[in-house]
Amino acid sequence: MVGRLEGKNALVTGGASGLGRASALQMAAEGANVAVVDMNEAGADSVAEEARALGVEAIVHIGNLRQESTIADAIAKCVDQFGSIEVIHNNAGWQAEVALHETSNEQWDRMVETNLTAVFWGCKHAVIAMREQGTRGSIINTASTLAVTADEMIAAYCATKAGVAGLTRAVALSYIRDGIRCNAVAP
Repeated sequence: MVGRLEGKNALVTGGASGLGRASALQMAAEGANVAVVDMNEAGADSVAEEARALGVEAIVHIGNLRQESTIADAIAKCVDQFGSIEVIHNNAGWQAEVALHETSNEQWDRMVETNLTAVFWGCKHAVIAMREQGTRGSIINTASTLAVTADEMIAAYCATKAGVAGLTRAVALSYIRDGIRCNAVAP
């Protein structure tokens, strides 16, 4: 049986655990080679091993997504190792469960940088790579139901996920003529 992603190459941020792990392994099960990007080297290595057991190639890129070079280098590594990138899942995220008036500037900055800025960089560098390749592509961003609702203990997180939803719509509109789709999942 040929998988829906046979011959495609995918990159997943936050791929060492949780939704990122599930996404990377499902893409591998569908036939995609996968690049697992995370700060957790042991977890990323484990996911890559599981993906290889499914019969695809898998690589790991370790880095902090709060630095643009991490995602730019990860995408370049994916293209270098696999020859192209057709799918990116901008999934990495972080939250502090704290009331707005108790949210520190450091917590706010970390959430914005991890949950929104890193997604922006992932979209930007994936679009650049996909346009250079001249291939169709798919960008998947992890938003949240909290992009359209709220929770009193994670106002900053809600704001970042609303930003991801808006960014996703703008990217989808901007690059559909290039054959690049952009969608959000909202767990």
